[in-house]
Parts: sequence; structure tokens; C-alpha cells
Amino acid sequence: MTGQVVLDAGVLLAAVLEEATSERARELLTGWRDQAVSVAAPSLLRYEVAAVLRKAVTLKRLSADEGFAALGTIGNLPIRFYLDSELIQRAFEFIMRFNGLSANAAQYLAVADQLGCDVWTADERLFKAVSAELDWVKWLGNLTDAKHAKKSKA
Repeated sequence: MTGQVVLDAGVLLAAVLEEATSERARELLTGWRDQAVSVAAPSLLRYEVAAVLRKAVTLKRLSADEGFAALGTIGNLPIRFYLDSELIQRAFEFIMRFNGLSANAAQYLAVADQLGCDVWTADERLFKAVSAELDWVKWLGNLTDAKHAKKSKA
């Protein structure tokens, strides 16, 4: 069991936007904070978050001020970011191993694999693609209450 977890941009975005899984995402983040769990992610998380928030503003799902506020909230979270050539290599191995896996999704897997911890995703397609082989990949949609979050390797 480690005191860290990797999360993808979708989990963070669910925590700041109003989505079906928003309450679950907030429970996870609160639980990790209360348990002093370190949160990690590949560097690309910041770019994915900015792109989704920009799209939400463009589609008038958020005002520009709300978009900036959400970006600030996420930017203030204590997340350790990772990027190195070893992770890129490992991500490519995941891409080759799991047909249809995106390069972005593989980065999250590579970081979690390197750290030896769970990765939480809001991406059901990613979860379904890898869950039969990688039991350390957790899907936000499967979380029914905060008790389940404590069962992860976090």
C-alpha cells in the first residue's frame, strides 16, 4: 500500500464541473486530503484541464470567470507532476499492449506503474480497455461512496 495515487484530468474536472460523477470525485479528493495521500499525474494533466475548460467556456457551459476560477482551483491542488523519457517509453508499451489506448491515457498508466499505486480515471473506455489485466486502474463511475476510495492502494 502506498500513500499516493494518480488521477486523470477527468476526475479533477468532475470535481469542479457539474457532472453525474461530481460528488464521487469530490469525495475522493476530500478523502485523499484527509488521509494525507499524495496525488500525482503526468504533466499533460494541466493541458488537458485547460483544453476542457476552454471548451466548456466556448460552449457556454461556464462563463470565462468560472473557467478561470476552476482552473485556479485545480492549479492550487497539491499534485506532483511527472514527465521523463522513461515514462514516455512505458506509456508507449501500454499503447502497444492495449489496442485503442490513447497516448494521453497511457501516460497516466505509466506514472501509476512507476509509482506502484492506483490510478483513478473518469474515462470508462480506458477502464474497460485495461481493467481485466490492471487491477490498479479504478473508474470513478464504480465508486458508490467514500468507503470504496479507502479500498484503493492509496
